[in-house]
Amino acid sequence: MSLNVILPNASLQFSSVTFYQLARILLTPTVALINYTFYSTSIPRPAVYALIPACVGVGIVSYFDSKVPSNAKVRSTSFVGVIFAFAGVLASSLYTVWVSSYQKSLKLNSMQLLYNQAPVGGVLLLYIVPWTDNFWSVNNASISKWMLILLVCIDVKMTPSVG
Repeated sequence: MSLNVILPNASLQFSSVTFYQLARILLTPTVALINYTFYSTSIPRPAVYALIPACVGVGIVSYFDSKVPSNAKVRSTSFVGVIFAFAGVLASSLYTVWVSSYQKSLKLNSMQLLYNQAPVGGVLLLYIVPWTDNFWSVNNASISKWMLILLVCIDVKMTPSVG
């Protein structure tokens, strides 16, 4: 389920960063709605009251961010960006509920789940990245970029395994 990554990133091509970040706020109410609909779980009433202004705020920003005057030098959100953002919120929410149900059924904590999922994600990236990313030249890489790669390798090596 890579749509939870692809759709929000696609929305950034057609919307402002402000709208993208505010649209991501809708993850919490969407997850709560999915859990209520399919698993009959509820959240406390004060939490529902706290989610209402967040949803209204996203609606207001969605409307006004797409109505930027044509002569303004501000990047506005297009209808396509809104569709991608809301589809990304739905995909991310479904993924969150799905992973949570598997985590409960397998009786794993979050680190065990991540430890088991990371190799699959890495293999998927090996197949997707060559067709979607622009690679930097090894000859043109700065020393700071090589130092960052080295630090990441050291960090990965020093991180204890969960098992």
